[in-house]
This record gives sequence, C-alpha cells and structure tokens, in this order.
Amino acid sequence: METLCAVDVHCHLDDPLFDNDIESVISDARNKGIKNFVISAMLDLGIERALMLASKYPWIYLSLGVQPQYVTDNNWKDLVNQFHEKLSSKFIAVGEVGLDRGREGGEITAQEKFFREALRTASSKKLPVVVHSRGAGRNALSIIYEEKASVPVIMHAYDGRVSSAVDAVKHNVFFSIPPSIIRSEQKLRLVHALPLNSMLLESDAPALGPNANERNVPSNVLITANVIAKEKRVGLENAINTMTENAQKIFNVNFCSK
Repeated sequence: METLCAVDVHCHLDDPLFDNDIESVISDARNKGIKNFVISAMLDLGIERALMLASKYPWIYLSLGVQPQYVTDNNWKDLVNQFHEKLSSKFIAVGEVGLDRGREGGEITAQEKFFREALRTASSKKLPVVVHSRGAGRNALSIIYEEKASVPVIMHAYDGRVSSAVDAVKHNVFFSIPPSIIRSEQKLRLVHALPLNSMLLESDAPALGPNANERNVPSNVLITANVIAKEKRVGLENAINTMTENAQKIFNVNFCSK
C-alpha cells in the first residue's frame, strides 16, 4: 500500500463533521495510499475553511462550486458574479456545479442558467468541471454537449443511465465513483460498462460512504478501487495507477509529488 498514490478527486473535508478529527482523517487516508484530495469548496456554504485547509496541507487542492439546489431565479446572476470574483489560481477546477432534481429547493431553469455560465467560465479558464447531476444525468450531459465544453468534465456520483454514460466517454467526459458503489447496482453496472481510463476515485466525504448512515472518509476510496479492479479484472495497483494518471491529465497536476 505504501507505494500507491490514489487521488480522492471530490470530497468535502471542510464539512463541520470533520472539525474534531480532520488531521487523523487525512493521516489515515495518506497512510493507506490516498495521497491527495480535491475539496469542492461551495460558495453557498462558505469557502473559508476549504481555503484554510488547502493552505495548511500541501496535498489538498480545491475546486470552486455552488450546490445546484441553492440556485434560484432570484440569486443565479449574483452567484455568477460571486463565482467570477472568487475564482482564482487557488482553484484547479470548477465544481461542483450542475443540476439537482432530487432535493427540495432550487429551480431547474435557474440551475441550468448558472450551469451554462459555469461551463463557459471553465472553458475560458481552461479548467476541468466537476458536475453534480442528481436525477438529471441526461439533462446535464445535453447541456455539456450544447455548450461544447472544451475542457474535461467529471460526472461526480453519476446516477443516470449507463448507456448515456458510455456515449459521454466519447465527449471527454469522465466519471468519479464513490464508495457507495457497494450498495448501488446502478454504479456497479456503470463501472462494468465504462473503460478504466474514463474513471476516477472520489469519496464525496462525508456523504456516499459504504454505509448510508455513517460518516464517509477519504480512505474508503480503497473500497471503490477494489470493486473497480475486480470488475475490470486488473490488479488493484494497476487500477489505482490508471485512475491517478487520469486525474493528473484532467487537472494538470502531478498529484504524486506531494
């Protein structure tokens, strides 16, 4: 395990659930081979703690996003302005941004407007995009195609049709797989159908863990990696190395140097 270098490409280590033990959570993950983390800092929740963690730990990187369900007709333009104001060289990606039909709050037309603006901004800044598409996978992919996104796109915890995902791979779209795969037939089918060079590891910690009612942690991406290795019939080290290479190409970061 010590020779492994896995990357958790999407997590929320700035969540208050990690306030009391963040150092041990990070140390445990790194000792198990998860060397780097990309925190999705959310404007609507406040990005100060994420910025602090990234300044303290050199192996933490940041993306900048907004929860889709927070976006409304009344605030989307203001959120676009805030997004442009805060986006700087401290962030290696845009996201998570996208659509959410599965939760209360938010308005889908406003979500679409903000999502399109985020995709355009990412293309202009040459930054990859991390997409949230709960209950709206095909819709989100359609917008990505319509906007002709010129940068890599990561579908985070994609819950849509596997056939749509297989087609999306042809359009520079990647899929990050969470530890909840062990309790999700859809995600298992997704991994079975997708090529290894289109997949990434994510924890989405503290959510989407192997147990629905327990806090998820980044070290659990090894659960995902083991499932993927088994499904693709390759060794664990091979699977992790390939997905780390995918992450390095997408984010243009040599993750394993830290």
